Amino acid sequence: MANRLFKQFTASADSARVIVDGYFNVVDSVGTPGTLSGGLLTSITRNSAGNYTLLLSDSYPLFLSGYISSVMPAGLVSLDPQLISTDVTVAKKINFVFINTSGVAAELPPQSGVYFNFELKNSALKRGE
Repeated sequence: MANRLFKQFTASADSARVIVDGYFNVVDSVGTPGTLSGGLLTSITRNSAGNYTLLLSDSYPLFLSGYISSVMPAGLVSLDPQLISTDVTVAKKINFVFINTSGVAAELPPQSGVYFNFELKNSALKRGE
């Protein structure tokens, strides 16, 4: 029988890491984002075709990693997400775009879902300081 209380050991050279994850859906044909769900976030804004900016509720000293994916309605060609810029210290923004197979920014179709997961450093101190 499995031990349901088992916690996998993890180690990191970075102390005080924060995971920001969430979801939003696209509500119409011009890519308008729907309700944003997830903690540590203030808003989601559509800048242009397939281009979105997430606003964090707090600032962080360093962006460590990120993952973005989309779920499209059946039968549609998937778009590839790309991080454009991250300013988690001053502007508290993460900007990303969805591109098609030609490498051009493309609009997400209605009823698409966007999932994201970002790892940020919560402290400027190094381990042991």
